[in-house]
Amino acid sequence: MTTAQPVDFWQEQVAFSGGMVTTDFLYDPNVGVLYGYRQDNFTCANGSAASGNILQALYTAGNKSGKPAGSGWYAVELDAGKCAAKTSGIYGCKFDTNGNPTECGAATINSGTGEIDIAAVQ
Repeated sequence: MTTAQPVDFWQEQVAFSGGMVTTDFLYDPNVGVLYGYRQDNFTCANGSAASGNILQALYTAGNKSGKPAGSGWYAVELDAGKCAAKTSGIYGCKFDTNGNPTECGAATINSGTGEIDIAAVQ
């Protein structure tokens, strides 16, 4: 993932149900997106548990994409068999301002827009 300068970057200890996790944050005011990245355990949509790298994007007010503030997306890299993934790759979901998934499946991160593209809805 690349962004144009200037951007703000910081790390914070964030409390999750399993304890404290160091999360990297990057705010890109050029596009109006707050990104968060962490390595952590998570619960899959099918209820199974997995561990891996998580990248999340949250649209802020006035973002260049015209998305509702508070909506966004997340992506994780999964091995085949994890979270019912048939093949290894990047999977993710887009979500609305209430955090409800709106589209999920195999995904790519569009380097031109910095957004997620869902390639195959599951």
